[in-house]
Amino acid sequence: MIAVGAYLADTLQALHIQGCFNLTDVGVGYVVNSCLNLKSLDFRGCNQVTDASLENIHLLKLSDLRVCKNITNTSILCLKYSGHLLEILDLEDATAVDNDTLLLLSQYCTNVRILNLFNTSVTTVGLEYIAKSCNKLETIVLRNCQKLVSLPVIQLFKNALPNAKVVI
Repeated sequence: MIAVGAYLADTLQALHIQGCFNLTDVGVGYVVNSCLNLKSLDFRGCNQVTDASLENIHLLKLSDLRVCKNITNTSILCLKYSGHLLEILDLEDATAVDNDTLLLLSQYCTNVRILNLFNTSVTTVGLEYIAKSCNKLETIVLRNCQKLVSLPVIQLFKNALPNAKVVI
């Protein structure tokens, strides 16, 4: 990963490395710190990657971020200064994602168009933050969110964002 970052630092715009089981925070951190033109980062299924690799993610102007299950609110806080650029955010299977995460997203990632919350611990309370603040939302994926009741969620988005597609 360090070789990729060093060789392509000035030109790399998209890095999709999902399922690289041996990838660690050191590799992702190096790419985040050296590939400043990166717009799309996908490391789903890289189970050794944690929040530590994303502490400098604010340096990037990402429009597409797809993370692994070990990511917590610490990484979302790192989006404070660049999260407004995010259009696609995939938090599928990130088990630490909860209502507090959605509050942070509603503050820092207001331009998100596609939000995947599959298999997270969100509730209607957290989704209200998103419905009020993320008015560009086109699609939200809520499958396998055990704490949700479908009808109130559908009604919430129907009222706040009538054109948004809710996938339950």
